[in-house]
Amino acid sequence: MTAENTSAAKDSDRKQVYKITIDKVHFDVLQPLISGAALLQLAGKVPVDQFGVYIKRKGAQPERIGLDEDVDLREPGVEHFVTLPLDQTEG
Repeated sequence: MTAENTSAAKDSDRKQVYKITIDKVHFDVLQPLISGAALLQLAGKVPVDQFGVYIKRKGAQPERIGLDEDVDLREPGVEHFVTLPLDQTEG
């Protein structure tokens, strides 16, 4: 194995860390895809079916993320999320 191959192998072993905020609290996530339910659990919003989670993109209205919907954290601008309790009639 050449030095170049060794370096490439070490880089592939290194885990990518995705830095996100949920309700202004910072979290480090190791997987590039995360579900709405996992975001709520990470933020301590349980039971998850009683909360909504929204992605905040710069210059756009917050978009609700479904509990089973995956968010790709590799996309630019996917770092900020907010949660809100659902009304008894929602969800």
